[in-house]
Amino acid sequence: YPGNHPTHPKRTIQAAWNTLPTLINENATIHLADGVYRESVDMRGKSVIGDAIITIVGNSAAPGQVRVCGADIGSETTDVRQKGFEVIGQKGLLIRGMRFDYFTYDGVFLDRYSSVTVEDCEFAECYHALRAFNSYLEANSVEMWNSKFGFVAQRAAYAILYDANIHDMVYSGIDISVSANV
Repeated sequence: YPGNHPTHPKRTIQAAWNTLPTLINENATIHLADGVYRESVDMRGKSVIGDAIITIVGNSAAPGQVRVCGADIGSETTDVRQKGFEVIGQKGLLIRGMRFDYFTYDGVFLDRYSSVTVEDCEFAECYHALRAFNSYLEANSVEMWNSKFGFVAQRAAYAILYDANIHDMVYSGIDISVSANV
């Protein structure tokens, strides 16, 4: 499907992302239907101009209804994918209303001076729930549990965390490297 109407959706988040033009000069929104998305999404290559924002929105009232999952059908708790969303060099991105679970490394990973806001999201059973590396990350109303590390800011990351519920971590709920600002 072309993905331009709810009755003709794209099948994957990656396909919806790839449909966006390279230059974004007005707000663009990808709406995710309730369900399980078993994929790793490579989010790069979109240039946001001015105040435009790319929003990826699931279900803010019930984030667990929109799952980005690192496990396959039949082995629901065996992680086979490394990262949920890998955001590389991307500015003006808002991620809202979904759960990231069962990734061998990161639920959401930011690198190369990305600028991302994460709101109303849940993270479970990942090595790092939410990790920023050389990027700007703002997280609001997030919940993280049963992961090795929760909120991670490394090497020249600037991160802001509001209204978070971080519990039952294996090692650390918040992990900040010496060169990060949180």
